[in-house]
Amino acid sequence: MAAIFAEGCLITGEDYANAAQIFQHGTVPAHFYQVYLWAERGRALGSEEAASFIPKSIDRFLLYSGYKQLFASNASGQGGYDDNGEPDGSDPFWCLDPVAEGVTDAMREAAGAPPLEERIAWVQSLNEGDESLPVFCDAPERKEPPKWLFPGIW
Repeated sequence: MAAIFAEGCLITGEDYANAAQIFQHGTVPAHFYQVYLWAERGRALGSEEAASFIPKSIDRFLLYSGYKQLFASNASGQGGYDDNGEPDGSDPFWCLDPVAEGVTDAMREAAGAPPLEERIAWVQSLNEGDESLPVFCDAPERKEPPKWLFPGIW
């Protein structure tokens, strides 16, 4: 995808949305920052689909950089396996990765993300409504993100 971009082949908002969709499956923070840049460019060219990647890419960038997410767009699978990747007999479940303090639903809406309650309902639906499971993942090592990382958003 990077080579296609370098050749100047990304032209329309949908081109940038497609590039963002591919790169959202990256493995390092730089991939997710590139998604953010392409999503912003796609939005500027009129693509609503590209705009939908903006909050997701910010959250992934933050998570892969050791910070809490802002928009609650990412959940992680927990349980079911031990530290060696062997089944441990526990039932796997989904939980939202930690969310930064002070992010309001108005901020989420401005960024194109759904309200927190909707994200909580989503993760509960992944767990088939089992309300005994934790909604938020326990990840005390995650730090609050610095507000200067994404000016105008956080």
